[in-house]
Formats: sequence, structure tokens, C-alpha cells
Amino acid sequence: MTVTAKDSKGRSDSDIGVVPKSDMGGNLSNALMKAVTKAKRRVTLSICGLGMLDETEIETIPNAQAFSEPEKPKQIKEPEPVEDGGRAAAIAELQDLCKQLNDAGDDVKWTGKKLNEYINDLFSVEDGIASLSAESFETVIEDLKGRL
Repeated sequence: MTVTAKDSKGRSDSDIGVVPKSDMGGNLSNALMKAVTKAKRRVTLSICGLGMLDETEIETIPNAQAFSEPEKPKQIKEPEPVEDGGRAAAIAELQDLCKQLNDAGDDVKWTGKKLNEYINDLFSVEDGIASLSAESFETVIEDLKGRL
């Protein structure tokens, strides 16, 4: 079976695909389809500039071995979390308070951005929640609780 391919720049290439009729248990129709598929695969590799065999041709070469993927490296264990001084719990509490305020219909729509702006204004900082000390967290939490 011969097929021709043409790329977007007008370059054309053709290739053939041949399989023995016995490959498909003597079924000529299936052998023809396999030959067409093989020819298409070969011309695709060729027109892309990849002068290599397709995977079906390896079996026709004596002592050829198919390439196998190398074993993946073992995963490095994640380090144990470092004690954050309660910041994660305080942030979770702030997020919960913001949700409660939104559910209660507070006049401010509390989002992460809005919370950071609020903290920047309250403490005259520029990094929002990232700049808070443990005592500052307590102040913000108490202030938000007072809004409920």
C-alpha cells in the first residue's frame, strides 16, 4: 500500500506499508487495513523529518529490542511541616469568620483581597495577612468577631 502526504509548505512525501497476509490470520481485508495504517505511520514520520522505524517494524529486525522507559526515580519524602506558631489555625479561623460575615449579610463582601486590604489599613502595613504577628492575628480575629 502506498500513501502520499503533503505538508503546509507544499512539500510532499510518500511511503509504502506492506504486511504479510498471514499477519491477520489470512484475512485479506484486515491485512490491507494494517498495510494502509503502516504506510500512513511511515509517511508521517518521514514528512516530519524523523528518519526512524515505526514500532511495527522492530519485530522484523533480528535481535532488535524495543526501548523501554527507564525506571522512575523514587519520590523524595516531603519534609515534616514546621511548626508555624499557630498561623495556619489563625488563618483558617479568619477565613471562617469572613464566611460567617458574608453569610450574615455584613456590609463588606469579605474576600481574601478584601481581608488583606483591611489588615493593611488596620496595621499600616503592605503585606496583609503575611505581615501579621500572633498578637495581630488575635486583634483581627476579635475585630471580625465584633462585626458578627
